[in-house]
Amino acid sequence: MENWRDDFEDFRTYIKTPTGMSYREWLAEREAQAAACPSPTLPASGTQVGGHHYKLLAIQPSEFIFRNNLNWCAGNIVKYASRAGRKGPAAEDIRKIIHYAELWLEWLDDKNEAD
Repeated sequence: MENWRDDFEDFRTYIKTPTGMSYREWLAEREAQAAACPSPTLPASGTQVGGHHYKLLAIQPSEFIFRNNLNWCAGNIVKYASRAGRKGPAAEDIRKIIHYAELWLEWLDDKNEAD
């Protein structure tokens, strides 16, 4: 078991990618391509800090929320609904959706009493 790293390195040499290259060859080629072609600077809307659960969607929740001028509670409902099950357990996000819906109703009731 002492030489497991060597065995693993030898194994990686023989793994073939769909193109027929060894894993080592494929990795070296990708690293060379990345070094030769630095990625352009993306706008803030094209990046995500802390995961990729929103980038997988057709439209990012932040853009949808902004373009539709949603309030805080509605925006959070959209955010958690769109990521449910993509970042952690869906049940946790659904509980957050319910919480924001309840807050929204509470604040609507308070506003209606004040009117």
